[in-house]
Amino acid sequence: MGCLVILDQSPLEAHGLWDVEYRTLPTAVKESLALLRALESLAGRVRNVRIDAFVDSKVLLASWEENQLSRSQAISDVLKSLLEFSYAPNLHLSLVYVSSKEPSWSFSGCV
Repeated sequence: MGCLVILDQSPLEAHGLWDVEYRTLPTAVKESLALLRALESLAGRVRNVRIDAFVDSKVLLASWEENQLSRSQAISDVLKSLLEFSYAPNLHLSLVYVSSKEPSWSFSGCV
């Protein structure tokens, strides 16, 4: 489950189940896809903004910080999609690591 907070708007909660073809993917790939799906839910709602995404995946964060390079082709493909998604509406995506011991919604303003 995730929460999207847009200033001056009500928080948007996002959650769902993985389709069968995604269930067997490695956790790091699913975490990367979850971020992509959450951002895709913002399509058409935001432009020219910075998005702070609080993630608990060190693999995702390291891959993003190393210019979308990953040993996993699946993660690299998702990161390319994230980058492509951010271009047209001029989004600056900033990933921030939070420990999985800390609920990420405590950082975002969702309760």
